[in-house]
Amino acid sequence: MIDNLMDFLGIEHEGYDSVIRLGKISEISEKPRPTRVIFRNTENKKTMLKNLYKLKNMDFTNVLSKIGMTHDMTKAEREQNKELIDLAKEKTSNDNSGKFHFLVRGPPWARKIVKVAKKD
Repeated sequence: MIDNLMDFLGIEHEGYDSVIRLGKISEISEKPRPTRVIFRNTENKKTMLKNLYKLKNMDFTNVLSKIGMTHDMTKAEREQNKELIDLAKEKTSNDNSGKFHFLVRGPPWARKIVKVAKKD
């Protein structure tokens, strides 16, 4: 399954070190356990995260279309992200024109606040 995903996202099979299933096996829960993929270098990780949009465009009957992925952030990265989100909310509330709102966007390694026009 992981090899199919890596092929689809354009990452070579030797691009990751290990694949680990997280959590305990439960016979009660139908929810699949998360999987952690440890990459050999950051370029492979960036390639994977940049190509995730391809999963949304797949046929819904394909197993890969049901996969979701995120960057595994450290505690410091989560705190920094939370600070950016709080600052964006503050900027949105201070916007006098009411035509814009501020969002935190960008890849996990380069998050920034962007100004977006509100849709009517």
